[in-house]
Amino acid sequence: METEQDQWDRLWALFHEALQKGPVGRRHFLKQACATDPRMRRDVESLLASHACEANLLDSPYLFDPLLTGSEWHDALIGERIGPYRIRSVIGEGGMGIVYAAEQEEPIRRLVALKLIKPGLETRRVLARFDSERRRGDLDYGILRP
Repeated sequence: METEQDQWDRLWALFHEALQKGPVGRRHFLKQACATDPRMRRDVESLLASHACEANLLDSPYLFDPLLTGSEWHDALIGERIGPYRIRSVIGEGGMGIVYAAEQEEPIRRLVALKLIKPGLETRRVLARFDSERRRGDLDYGILRP
């Protein structure tokens, strides 16, 4: 019997392997790798879709109105939609960005922590650090509750 940890390990392994393939190769790979586990295939496909949304979000150079300053932009996004995310509230703020509680509406509905870089800090160095933090999974902001 596969434990929950085994299932998570398999999910992440399949996700990372699928990322290395093109769209056609990815479909073929998932069809074979998840032939007896359609739920696993849906979960991997959901992660892949979320990953694509996050990558597109990081490529957006103007997430904030540059004329807003201080706390104005801190709350300016509450209620707004960024990609598949609707901003609900501010969780916290650090030197590099602000962390929002957001609801992901597609491809699955869930509550997430969404960290956005502060306006004016979009340098290559900061973006590289932000991306490195994201890749390491170093984004623990506690448990989000609806």
